[in-house]
Amino acid sequence: MDRFPGLVVGLLAPPLPPQAVVPAAISDLRYELDLEGALLTWNWPRRTEKGGDLRRVKEFIVQRAEESIGDFCPDCPRRYRQIGLVEGGPVPDKNAAQPLSYRDRDLRPGYHYSYRVLSSLGWRVISAPSDVVTLVWQVGLTAPENLTARAGEREVSLDWRAPELDLKGMAISEPLSYQVFRRESGQPFLLLGEVRGEPGFADRQVSSGVNYEYRVRASRVSGGTGAFSQMVAATPRDLTPPPTPTGLTAVVSRAEVRLYWQPLTSDDLAGYRIYRRRQIGGGGNQWVLIGQVEARVNTFTDSTPFSQAGELRYYSLRSFDHASPPNVSDSSGEIETSTTSMTP
Repeated sequence: MDRFPGLVVGLLAPPLPPQAVVPAAISDLRYELDLEGALLTWNWPRRTEKGGDLRRVKEFIVQRAEESIGDFCPDCPRRYRQIGLVEGGPVPDKNAAQPLSYRDRDLRPGYHYSYRVLSSLGWRVISAPSDVVTLVWQVGLTAPENLTARAGEREVSLDWRAPELDLKGMAISEPLSYQVFRRESGQPFLLLGEVRGEPGFADRQVSSGVNYEYRVRASRVSGGTGAFSQMVAATPRDLTPPPTPTGLTAVVSRAEVRLYWQPLTSDDLAGYRIYRRRQIGGGGNQWVLIGQVEARVNTFTDSTPFSQAGELRYYSLRSFDHASPPNVSDSSGEIETSTTSMTP
């Protein structure tokens, strides 16, 4: 007979080791500077320290160490303190997850800042610190001046003048670097390439006929950033004509002149333009465009009757591409036709 009726006796599951539930440390902490301060961003952690799936994070703890530039010691231990919390939740699907972020506006010029982030599940289950990012904050700079954009053959050339003052009106004497941002219509601005040490940049990662907008900002090499320049726009063009047609021949009959030529294989070829010049009684006329055909066609029929015996006609071709306006090739070699060259 049971001593405790109704009591179900079972085995307790063994406790999980801490590494099985503790989130792995964040490894992609990064920052961006603007005139308001520093924006920290990182992605959701997805694994525990043991490599298992992480399902939920309660919150993220943002810590910062602050030292004046004069007191900063690269190899000395840093004293971190918590400056903020970012709300967590269920770990979202990887394809739908947006980066997490924290903005620090409480920065003092001439100070060195180090940041790290920890993931917390609550109940004192906290990850190891993330990798550390460091920055120096200085007084912001005025915007680069006279930004211009010049569109060319599949490139846009940018030029600007370095700012001379910071936002407090003090002259800038230290070296500067520059960030170039670009966007297409309706898209956000994105940083283009690496930080540059001198004014001026040639953007060759462009497509002809697409409108691009640009803006630039300067940063101190020692730290801090500046205001954005005014925006400029440019649309690069394709200025290279397709190859010149070759192999033009003609078959003449009483009713028409039928032209043939060697087809071109250029990827950008849009078609061919056909020109004619007539000569009657020793007098010659100018070249006249009498038609055009698509790139896949390499024949054309001129059905204009010969006006009289002995009339001479000359024909030539030009190819053109898809640019707007189109680029047109040089004229092919001309051929001469007459009533005396009719096929029997």
